[in-house]
Amino acid sequence: MLVRGVARRQELSVRAALGASRVRLVREMLIEAMLLALMGGVMGIGVAYLGVKGILALAMRGVAVMPLSPLPSLPVLAFSIAASAMTGILFGIAPAFIASNADPADALRAANRATGSSGGLQRALVILQTALSVALLSIAGLFLRSLQRLEHQDLRFETTGRLIAFIDLPAAGYTYPQLEGLYRHLEQTFAAAPALHDMAYATYGPMTFMGWATGVNAAGPHPERTVGAGYSLISPRYFSAIGTPLLQGRTFTEHDNTRHVAIVNRQFVHRVLQDVPALGMHFGPGVDMIQEYEIVGVVDDAKYGDPSRGPQPMYFIPMSQTTTFNREPYTATIIDQSNKAAEFKHFAANIIVRYSGDPAAAAVAMRHAIEQVDAGIPITRITTYQDQISNSFTQRQLVVRLTSIFGGLALLLASIGLYGVTAYAVARRIPEIGLRIALGAGRGQVMSMILRGALLQTAAGLLLGAPIALLSGHYLQSQLYQVSGYDPTIFLLASAALILSAFVASMIPARMASNTDPIRALRTE
Repeated sequence: MLVRGVARRQELSVRAALGASRVRLVREMLIEAMLLALMGGVMGIGVAYLGVKGILALAMRGVAVMPLSPLPSLPVLAFSIAASAMTGILFGIAPAFIASNADPADALRAANRATGSSGGLQRALVILQTALSVALLSIAGLFLRSLQRLEHQDLRFETTGRLIAFIDLPAAGYTYPQLEGLYRHLEQTFAAAPALHDMAYATYGPMTFMGWATGVNAAGPHPERTVGAGYSLISPRYFSAIGTPLLQGRTFTEHDNTRHVAIVNRQFVHRVLQDVPALGMHFGPGVDMIQEYEIVGVVDDAKYGDPSRGPQPMYFIPMSQTTTFNREPYTATIIDQSNKAAEFKHFAANIIVRYSGDPAAAAVAMRHAIEQVDAGIPITRITTYQDQISNSFTQRQLVVRLTSIFGGLALLLASIGLYGVTAYAVARRIPEIGLRIALGAGRGQVMSMILRGALLQTAAGLLLGAPIALLSGHYLQSQLYQVSGYDPTIFLLASAALILSAFVASMIPARMASNTDPIRALRTE
């Protein structure tokens, strides 16, 4: 609109000389701007619908259930139309006043020759837009690097060649006394499946969005010291099934059903036992039960919860082993509730197997084996462990994709803004440029003059964007995994992308300026 206003400046000056009032000239240009803005707003409804569908398709790729609707709501629609109208008013009045402000006598004396560039306000807006764009691009880069490191971390268990089935035994009507026979039947059936190996079952496995936790106390110099720890009831082949290495001691056997034993991870040794040699140590869920479990093995720290957090203390109990709560000073009601809770934890929710061959065929074989034991067992889902892990990163992937999309849009808008201001500057300086060319200036000199002004604005925006990016990274540090809130490499890459887009955006008006015909420019003047 600024460029069009400058182009019509002499025309409007002649009209004013012939008697047209300034109000009439401004009204004419304002009506044009309003019509353009409202037409853009109406067309934008369709663009919004298709654009939101496209953004959701990119952001929600691989998500089975779409949590958002692409249909714009009526309040949002009304706001958008109002914003379009305000855009027409604001950005229509300014060029109209600038273009109609010319003195008719000056216009008739050909005083439209100008050597200045665009106004300070336009340059300030482009610099601010550039600063915010590079900050948003830097944030997108930080999120992307954080997600990459999160996805490629060592989870301390094997994700390849593993299947996990989610089952619901209480829904199938099983009671606690029936579980031992059911588990034995499952083990025999899976052992006969040629493509399935090391079948194990557990209260919950790693990264299954499930978990149990309690406070534990260890026998030793400070038995009153309570530390929170997660725990799971598992079958003897569990660690072979998930691929977590045994570091010390032994795994469970079929005979660990009377003697209460447990296996702990390294974090348990560090935080609960305070790095005392673990084998043979005793602990329990409370000060009165510190002799409940004897540690017979130590395993590596596999991730069971949030993958962005460090490993937590964990201990594992044999599924065949039952903790009985019958000690004083607990009341009979508390003891009964505790025993029922202990029995409920024996209902396995996960079956994990190591498979060979095609994962789809292995999943079919796994489903068939469960149905062969009891077709009434609800199977919520059977998936590879790689897919199960990727589900843990869905929210972060959504954040990265959306930030990248809006970072790209911000880069595009900043480029358009720089192009508009540069084109406005060129339109105002056409007589000057024509005169320079007539006096011997080369086209390369003209292009470098225009590009220099545009890139100086970009450089100012980068200088302003650096502290904004640093401050944003500082406040987002808690959302990043093994990534500093300010990464110079990412900022430099974002800056390079912005400089490249600014160069392309300003090259178009620079080429137009270098192709100015000096005769035509001076004749027009």
